[in-house]
Amino acid sequence: MTIWRRLALATALLTAAVPAGAAAQGFSGSTPVRAQVLPGTLIFLVLRDLQFGALTPGTPRTVAPTSPDAGYFQVEGERNQRVSLTFTLPTELARFGGGGVIPVSFGAASAVVNRISQSPSGGGATTFNPAAGTTSRFGPTPRPQLHVYLGGTASPAVGVPAGLYTAPVVLTVAYLN
Repeated sequence: MTIWRRLALATALLTAAVPAGAAAQGFSGSTPVRAQVLPGTLIFLVLRDLQFGALTPGTPRTVAPTSPDAGYFQVEGERNQRVSLTFTLPTELARFGGGGVIPVSFGAASAVVNRISQSPSGGGATTFNPAAGTTSRFGPTPRPQLHVYLGGTASPAVGVPAGLYTAPVVLTVAYLN
């Protein structure tokens, strides 16, 4: 039982236990009544990693958020609830096993959120800067979802060693009051 329910129960019991004669004596008191309604859970899926593919040293490669190589996240939540979308983005990709890095960057239009359809373009799609984050709202549909897409640019320097390069990207989704 939460503390608020205990306080409400105690207040109700105290009020019921006051004899009728006590009210005539002019005593009164008050207690705050508070409640917090928490939104439901979020179901979060990473459906596709951001893939820069095979890179040529000295030649940057940009993946648009509308590309099939863009990262793709799907989040299911509560109808009509507002959420914040915040990315933690890397500044470089590290070579698996060490010995090299590739700078990576994200521009003002490197992310898209769509609350209407599973598409990074068309109706319901909104472009945003992943470094700044954004807010969105789940739709009124029976299974309200947000579809979030992330692109970026990898810039391998001349002479970068061959290998597999990776870095984590974190998308944080939080309900807003």
